[in-house]
Amino acid sequence: MSLSVQLLEYSSNPTNEGWQHSLTVPRELRYHNGKIYQLPIRELGQLRKKEILPEKESYVLDNGCGELIFDGIAGSSSAAICVQIGTGCSLFYEKGLVTLQFTDDSGAGRGKRVARCEAVHKIQILMDVSILEIYINDGEIVMTSRIFFPEKAATVRFLGQAEMI
Repeated sequence: MSLSVQLLEYSSNPTNEGWQHSLTVPRELRYHNGKIYQLPIRELGQLRKKEILPEKESYVLDNGCGELIFDGIAGSSSAAICVQIGTGCSLFYEKGLVTLQFTDDSGAGRGKRVARCEAVHKIQILMDVSILEIYINDGEIVMTSRIFFPEKAATVRFLGQAEMI
């Protein structure tokens, strides 16, 4: 048996900014139906200052920081969902696959990540300066990445065939 390791080079160099590495938010783990689920700790909810119930599909997060929760998505494996984050990051769900993809410099060299998922009912997105954390179906699938926005605010759009129930 041989082990193959591929090192990925990212175009960001945070050491030039005086820092390196990053941490995710603390998480609660639970075991359910043979899987480990991950969610941000409940105490983070105490940091919320206000709740906005938008009437449109586009949301602007000042300084690229905030939390969005899309709950009650009537999604199935045949429904196509897309959440656009900034100008070059997209979260897709189609045909049983969740894909996080970067198409510009906001991903600092990151390309895409893919995970299998039967259906998407809830998407929780946490963003803080240069961290993007995505929790699908209350932590059934979790994706974390660095993200760098060229402007101070980040626009997030929810698109697709799935409806909110």
